[in-house]
Amino acid sequence: MRWTNPHGVDLSKPYVYLITIEAPHKIYRYVGKGIGASRLDAYARNVSRVLQGRTKRPETKKNGEPQRPGNLRYRYVHLALAVAVRNGWPVIHVALENCSKDQHTTVERALMLENACNLNDGPSWSIEEFERLSRALLESP
Repeated sequence: MRWTNPHGVDLSKPYVYLITIEAPHKIYRYVGKGIGASRLDAYARNVSRVLQGRTKRPETKKNGEPQRPGNLRYRYVHLALAVAVRNGWPVIHVALENCSKDQHTTVERALMLENACNLNDGPSWSIEEFERLSRALLESP
Protein backbone atom coordinates (compact mmCIF):
# COMPACT_ATOMS: atom_id res chain seq x y z
CA MET A 1 0.00 0.00 0.00
CA ARG A 2 1.68 3.15 -1.24
CA TRP A 3 0.74 6.79 -1.50
CA THR A 4 1.46 9.11 -4.42
CA ASN A 5 1.94 12.83 -4.88
CA PRO A 6 1.03 13.56 -8.54
CA HIS A 7 0.00 17.15 -7.77
CA GLY A 8 3.38 18.12 -6.34
CA VAL A 9 1.99 18.91 -2.88
CA ASP A 10 4.60 20.32 -0.49
CA LEU A 11 4.43 17.76 2.31
CA SER A 12 6.35 20.01 4.69
CA LYS A 13 3.35 22.35 4.77
CA PRO A 14 -0.29 21.65 5.72
CA TYR A 15 -2.02 19.49 3.10
CA VAL A 16 -5.04 17.26 2.57
CA TYR A 17 -5.08 13.78 1.06
CA LEU A 18 -7.62 11.31 -0.30
CA ILE A 19 -7.75 7.54 0.17
CA THR A 20 -10.00 5.62 -2.25
CA ILE A 21 -10.64 1.90 -1.87
CA GLU A 22 -12.21 0.14 -4.85
CA ALA A 23 -14.07 -2.81 -3.35
CA PRO A 24 -16.05 -5.05 -5.71
CA HIS A 25 -19.34 -3.93 -4.18
CA LYS A 26 -18.62 -0.33 -3.18
CA ILE A 27 -16.19 2.59 -3.39
CA TYR A 28 -14.85 3.79 -0.02
CA ARG A 29 -13.34 7.26 0.42
CA TYR A 30 -11.54 9.07 3.21
CA VAL A 31 -10.10 12.61 3.30
CA GLY A 32 -7.53 13.52 5.91
CA LYS A 33 -5.11 16.29 6.72
CA GLY A 34 -1.44 16.22 7.53
CA ILE A 35 1.90 17.93 7.74
CA GLY A 36 4.84 15.77 6.73
CA ALA A 37 5.10 12.54 4.76
CA SER A 38 4.98 10.56 8.00
CA ARG A 39 1.20 11.13 8.13
CA LEU A 40 0.83 9.27 4.84
CA ASP A 41 3.34 6.58 5.80
CA ALA A 42 1.46 5.81 9.03
CA TYR A 43 -1.39 4.10 7.17
CA ALA A 44 0.77 1.24 5.90
CA ARG A 45 2.25 0.75 9.38
CA ASN A 46 -1.20 0.67 10.98
CA VAL A 47 -2.57 -1.77 8.41
CA SER A 48 0.44 -4.02 9.03
CA ARG A 49 -0.30 -3.92 12.78
CA VAL A 50 -3.97 -4.79 12.16
CA LEU A 51 -3.07 -7.76 9.96
CA GLN A 52 -0.61 -8.95 12.64
CA GLY A 53 -3.36 -8.74 15.29
CA ARG A 54 -1.64 -5.94 17.21
CA THR A 55 -3.14 -2.91 18.93
CA LYS A 56 -2.55 0.51 17.39
CA ARG A 57 -0.01 1.34 20.08
CA PRO A 58 1.69 -0.78 22.75
CA GLU A 59 -0.47 -1.27 25.82
CA THR A 60 2.24 0.28 27.98
CA LYS A 61 3.97 3.59 27.26
CA LYS A 62 7.77 3.83 27.24
CA ASN A 63 7.63 5.31 30.75
CA GLY A 64 5.75 2.23 32.02
CA GLU A 65 2.36 3.90 32.34
CA PRO A 66 -0.65 2.24 30.72
CA GLN A 67 -1.76 3.62 27.37
CA ARG A 68 -5.10 5.43 27.29
CA PRO A 69 -7.78 3.07 25.87
CA GLY A 70 -8.43 5.39 22.91
CA ASN A 71 -4.78 5.12 21.86
CA LEU A 72 -5.16 1.35 21.44
CA ARG A 73 -8.11 1.68 19.03
CA TYR A 74 -8.03 2.11 15.26
CA ARG A 75 -10.05 4.49 13.12
CA TYR A 76 -12.64 3.09 10.72
CA VAL A 77 -10.45 3.87 7.71
CA HIS A 78 -7.89 1.37 9.06
CA LEU A 79 -10.54 -1.37 9.01
CA ALA A 80 -11.39 -0.71 5.37
CA LEU A 81 -7.71 -0.50 4.40
CA ALA A 82 -6.84 -3.75 6.16
CA VAL A 83 -9.76 -5.54 4.49
CA ALA A 84 -8.68 -4.07 1.14
CA VAL A 85 -5.09 -5.25 1.54
CA ARG A 86 -6.21 -8.69 2.70
CA ASN A 87 -8.53 -9.03 -0.33
CA GLY A 88 -6.28 -7.42 -2.93
CA TRP A 89 -8.60 -4.48 -3.64
CA PRO A 90 -7.07 -1.42 -5.31
CA VAL A 91 -6.19 1.41 -2.93
CA ILE A 92 -5.43 4.90 -4.24
CA HIS A 93 -3.79 7.16 -1.65
CA VAL A 94 -2.95 10.59 -2.98
CA ALA A 95 -1.88 13.96 -1.58
CA LEU A 96 -4.39 16.44 -3.01
CA GLU A 97 -3.43 20.01 -2.19
CA ASN A 98 -1.76 22.38 0.21
CA CYS A 99 -3.71 24.84 2.31
CA SER A 100 -2.98 27.28 5.08
CA LYS A 101 -2.93 25.99 8.66
CA ASP A 102 -5.96 28.11 9.56
CA GLN A 103 -7.91 26.61 6.62
CA HIS A 104 -6.82 23.01 7.23
CA THR A 105 -10.05 21.77 8.82
CA THR A 106 -12.28 23.82 6.52
CA VAL A 107 -10.60 22.45 3.39
CA GLU A 108 -10.68 18.90 4.79
CA ARG A 109 -14.43 19.09 5.49
CA ALA A 110 -15.20 20.62 2.09
CA LEU A 111 -13.28 17.83 0.34
CA MET A 112 -15.04 15.21 2.46
CA LEU A 113 -18.35 16.47 1.07
CA GLU A 114 -17.05 16.92 -2.47
CA ASN A 115 -15.71 13.36 -2.53
CA ALA A 116 -18.73 11.80 -0.78
CA CYS A 117 -16.48 10.30 1.89
CA ASN A 118 -17.94 7.34 3.74
CA LEU A 119 -15.03 6.41 6.01
CA ASN A 120 -14.43 9.64 7.93
CA ASP A 121 -17.22 9.28 10.46
CA GLY A 122 -17.06 5.56 11.16
CA PRO A 123 -16.56 4.31 14.71
CA SER A 124 -13.19 3.47 16.21
CA TRP A 125 -12.62 -0.20 17.02
CA SER A 126 -10.32 -2.53 18.93
CA ILE A 127 -8.19 -5.25 17.38
CA GLU A 128 -10.38 -7.89 19.03
CA GLU A 129 -13.26 -6.69 16.83
CA PHE A 130 -11.38 -6.97 13.53
CA GLU A 131 -12.65 -10.31 12.24
CA ARG A 132 -16.28 -9.53 13.06
CA LEU A 133 -16.11 -6.01 11.60
CA SER A 134 -14.27 -7.15 8.48
CA ARG A 135 -16.99 -9.75 7.82
CA ALA A 136 -19.63 -7.04 8.26
CA LEU A 137 -17.77 -4.75 5.86
CA LEU A 138 -17.55 -7.52 3.27
CA GLU A 139 -21.29 -8.22 3.59
CA SER A 140 -22.41 -4.57 3.51
CA PRO A 141 -24.34 -3.44 0.42
